[in-house]
Amino acid sequence: MNKLAAMTAGGAMLGRVRAALYEYTQVGVSPKEIEARARKLIKEEGAELSFTKVPGYSWATCINLNDGVVHGIPTSTDALKEGDLVTVDVGVYYKGYHTDAAFTKVVGTASPSQVKFLKAGMEGLKNAIAAVKPGNFIGDISAAMDTTVKKYGYSCTKELTGHGVGRELHEEPMISNVVLGPREKTPRIEVG
Repeated sequence: MNKLAAMTAGGAMLGRVRAALYEYTQVGVSPKEIEARARKLIKEEGAELSFTKVPGYSWATCINLNDGVVHGIPTSTDALKEGDLVTVDVGVYYKGYHTDAAFTKVVGTASPSQVKFLKAGMEGLKNAIAAVKPGNFIGDISAAMDTTVKKYGYSCTKELTGHGVGRELHEEPMISNVVLGPREKTPRIEVG
């Protein structure tokens, strides 16, 4: 199986795992239970846990609550409460290649400020994806996210970035969520 076929298949597996975890992440479920479900789902797909291949990390997911940003350890047995903002990051390793995706949701009923926050993130992601075109620069992706999120009165952290995936979980290009300089000084997006 070639790289593109393996990553496409792994991405489809990840999509199913992510969708199942999204539905499972509800009031009354703990991060530890979400982690256990992720492990089960990934194995049922015939894949391996991606994140455990990172030296020193032993979990299938990273789970953050409320004001947590990324890389939360999913060991809490405390049940999610009404109104908790939850981010679940999960990865699949299939045929030697990593795929990685996350979702953020409010369990139970979202407050108006949470709805606005999630809308800013989703619109920013949509605009960033739209900027992924041959001939554009990685900086165009960053600008799309940064501009959109600022329009809603928020800002992204510049210490953490999006990234490529492949044989390694974290590969080039690193994609900032904020504008760090002239777009022309960032890599140009090419086909393939």
